[in-house]
Amino acid sequence: MKYILIFITFIWLNSYLSTAIAANNPKSVNLEQKNQSSDPYSNKSKISNATIEKIKPLIKDWLDYYHLDIANFYTGNENSWPFDKNYRGIYTKGFESASDDVYIPQIYDYSPSKQKYISFLDIYPETQSDKYIFYGNSDCQEIYLIDRKNKTKRILLRLGLTQFLEAIFWLDEDHFIAVGYQEGESNDRYFMYIFSPDDKMADYYFDAKSEKLKPDYFYQNLNRRGVIID
Repeated sequence: MKYILIFITFIWLNSYLSTAIAANNPKSVNLEQKNQSSDPYSNKSKISNATIEKIKPLIKDWLDYYHLDIANFYTGNENSWPFDKNYRGIYTKGFESASDDVYIPQIYDYSPSKQKYISFLDIYPETQSDKYIFYGNSDCQEIYLIDRKNKTKRILLRLGLTQFLEAIFWLDEDHFIAVGYQEGESNDRYFMYIFSPDDKMADYYFDAKSEKLKPDYFYQNLNRRGVIID
């Protein structure tokens, strides 16, 4: 019995001394916390190889422009809820054949059949010529999907002050990728949305290695379209 009490006392003293030493050594106390915080995306999943294989060739120009490695993108759900397809509200706009059943690649991004397109650019035709001019963006971006065949027009996303959409890349007739960047005090990042026909929720990915944004691919996109930047 005496030896059991001695053993228990030894274990208690060892535990007490270890706790006391750790309490007087902040580095020791914070070691586990540091290890846990060293990877802020430990609870996120990286973009899958299948998705990389599918979309990388299409967005290669955007990735290369910013020297982004698509393998560093993670899945997320921040700001990934677009408007429901049955949404009816202040951003609802009806299809008008005169203005919506058009093919103007300088302004819109078309699907392979050219029957669908995305509208998000504030570009306007010059009244006395065949040129198109960009005067600058408004505070928020509204992204609309127009279907010329079925004569529908509906809003997909509305991005606020911190997010900015730069370009659209169509995967096929029903899927497209929207790329851009988000600015914030501690979460500057490049992002991608992948929309599907259901689009009740879009797949959202963000770059985990973003350090300093260089958001000017947008203007290169305008130059390629032949748009005049005012």
